[in-house]
Amino acid sequence: MILGCDLIRGTITLTPGDIDARDECKVSMADSAENEAEVPAEIEAEAPAEPEAEVPPELEELTRFAPPIVFREMRESGAFPLQEPYQDERWASVLFLDISGFTSLTEALAQEGPDGTEELTIILNQHFTELVESVNSWGGEVVAYAGDAFAAIFPGPLGKVRLSAQIRKGIVERAARCALKMQGAKVVLEQSTGAHLEFKIGIGSGPIRLCHLGGKEGKWHLLLKGKGFGEAVFAEGSAKPGDTIVSPSTYEYLDGEGVKARSLDSGCYKLLRLGSDNVTPARSVIPNLSVKELDALKGYISPTVLRLVESGQNEYLGETRPLTVMFINLPDIRPTGKLQEDQRTVMTLQDAIFARGGQINKLSVDEKGVSALAIFGLPPVVLEDVPLAGMEAARDVHQK
Repeated sequence: MILGCDLIRGTITLTPGDIDARDECKVSMADSAENEAEVPAEIEAEAPAEPEAEVPPELEELTRFAPPIVFREMRESGAFPLQEPYQDERWASVLFLDISGFTSLTEALAQEGPDGTEELTIILNQHFTELVESVNSWGGEVVAYAGDAFAAIFPGPLGKVRLSAQIRKGIVERAARCALKMQGAKVVLEQSTGAHLEFKIGIGSGPIRLCHLGGKEGKWHLLLKGKGFGEAVFAEGSAKPGDTIVSPSTYEYLDGEGVKARSLDSGCYKLLRLGSDNVTPARSVIPNLSVKELDALKGYISPTVLRLVESGQNEYLGETRPLTVMFINLPDIRPTGKLQEDQRTVMTLQDAIFARGGQINKLSVDEKGVSALAIFGLPPVVLEDVPLAGMEAARDVHQK
């Protein structure tokens, strides 16, 4: 296994976020006969099951810190709580958004100390709430964040890769309209921050795999793979600030009367305008989870955030703390790789990083491949020498 590790010691802002998935997704999908052909019935969640017992408030708070797609998979697959790696496959459109302009704002506010940290946290939560609301209003779900970027999916039914052209067209059009809506909202977001922001958006479509990897100490990591996601990353890489770029296989479902786009040398298309709106916005429905299901969510949430939630400090604004951060490139995790191969790689990381008191913050994918972000110095673990722990973990990862 070939790994590349970089260590960065610095001060970062910890922001578990105030985006409440329950509020964002509480409106159910339209169920009119007009929409039946366009919205797969399977996307709607099943009727909420009767809770096993009264759900403690601190458990309900956990839904704010995990991807909504995990909630649905718990109910639809019956595979949770996980005892081994798991993946599901489905057809979807994937939207990858990258925001430029936050870096300068972050640097300016960081100079103001704790007050700047709190202001930055509020701004980030407000902005991402607006953007995530756009995704949810068109039937999508954010599955991963990476700094000032995120990936969202507009999913077809669980386990179904072969869908009719009509259903695929409805899914693709919702993703495209969501992207153009977000581009239009940029001006409002700029006015509220005073920062100049630019959105680069890429959309891909096709089969995707949602892989749940790890399991050591009950900690699981979600990794998005497959053709649809690869296309979205490639399309975003072809974008300039302000562009919405769609892959060729996405554009074939959009090409029609009123659609305006320009072809690019990369083979993708710059989307300028859509035709008449033939798709009604449709929200995903998050089911009410049982105590057992909510307890399983803990495996996807940082121990630091869990500690705050369980102690009733879930509304804190943020804190500044010296940390050691390690970025790890994972070339052994390939787009077409098998689940068990990916699992061995992630378990190797967990063994090395957990043994030195670190946390794996996320697995992410971009045009350079899959990478992991590990952090040392976060509570509740107390380390005598934080930088040394990070360097020793980097050495252990290479050796293993």
